[in-house]
Amino acid sequence: MKKKIVIPSSYFCAWSGGTDLIRYLLSNLVTGNDKNEFDIFIIIPSKNLISNLKKIFFPYLYFLKNFKKKQKIEFKNWPLTNGSKFLDNYFSSKKFNDKLNIIYADYINENKVIKKNNIDIVLPCVQKQPEDYNWIGYLFDFQHEYLPEFFSQEEIEIRRNTMRDILFNCNYVFTNSKKTRKDAEKFFGNFPAKIVTIPYAPCIDEELFNENYDEVRKKYEISNIHFITCNQFWRHKNHDTVLKAFSEYLDKNGQADLIFTGNTKDRKFPEYFEYLQSLIKKLNLKNKVKILGMISKEDQLSLIRGARALIQPTLFEGGPGGGSCRDAISLDTEIFASDIEINREINCGTVKYFNPKNSSELSKLMLDSEKLIPKKKDLNQLVVEGNERRTLSGKYLLEIISTAINEKKNVSKY
Repeated sequence: MKKKIVIPSSYFCAWSGGTDLIRYLLSNLVTGNDKNEFDIFIIIPSKNLISNLKKIFFPYLYFLKNFKKKQKIEFKNWPLTNGSKFLDNYFSSKKFNDKLNIIYADYINENKVIKKNNIDIVLPCVQKQPEDYNWIGYLFDFQHEYLPEFFSQEEIEIRRNTMRDILFNCNYVFTNSKKTRKDAEKFFGNFPAKIVTIPYAPCIDEELFNENYDEVRKKYEISNIHFITCNQFWRHKNHDTVLKAFSEYLDKNGQADLIFTGNTKDRKFPEYFEYLQSLIKKLNLKNKVKILGMISKEDQLSLIRGARALIQPTLFEGGPGGGSCRDAISLDTEIFASDIEINREINCGTVKYFNPKNSSELSKLMLDSEKLIPKKKDLNQLVVEGNERRTLSGKYLLEIISTAINEKKNVSKY
């Protein structure tokens, strides 16, 4: 009998990095399941009564909540809308026909759905699960320990307690990096869970990639060669270093433009985007910098493919280079990455490193890139290379999952 794996996606639908993680992990599992030994399910909070009601009433409830607290009066859409729509569209494609089972259920009904379908294991779980579940935990990162100024004390305690619950209450935990595994040992000492690092496996998503680069350029009024940074506009993403480096680059006759994509709102530091805008004005970059905000994944990938280089200036990540570096490698676009420990785990592609606090180092990389523009690999070749990585990653993870299922069954016999 096939073993049943389920991925509940609700938690990850709240932001684009979360849906990218589910897309990445689940695509690896489906590709690695080439012998069809597992039944793989995903639960998406969409197309069910409760989720539909939330989409309708959440904006008004949010308005009333803020009104009562005398906070900023605004309407806000149900935060899972865009993420659930993206995952539904992506995994409903022909590529996943007969390879993946989609269940549409709201978060509050996930446990009921899991039991109804006799699921063998649930993953990736970001909080402790019921005792009768077999589950694999997931740790994002320990940013709260290294950059506590970005968190309230309450948030730090919640993160610590949640991680402790995971590490001491399940047999296996997935992370995106060796650095996160080391940090778990550093901050929690000995714990029973075995930590497994998800293999680094950049691969083109053919369903998402828009090959018509000229059309995308026209859409966003891009007429020049460009560098690109694809991060949310959060303080630890370090956009200001990129702007200062770009200013130095232009002062030395650099010719390219600079493009940013990502959500411009930072809930914790709403003033951060205003600061960046004032910095653009101060450095006289307005005509050379384009901030596109949230754009479709298809358009973003096209702009990454067409870029001279992707710049990843981040001060902290949960996985090597974040999702944008995986995308750049899959498309054979050179990367200029901040020289932090986790980014050194990038093990393929073309990557050059710079001190994230030294704008001159980044500026030099940008200038040097104008001396020789390498020809990028053919897309068909990149698809083959990416699928090889994805298959190996999926098979490795399925072996871990199978072991976790068998261990649980053996324990339950006694």
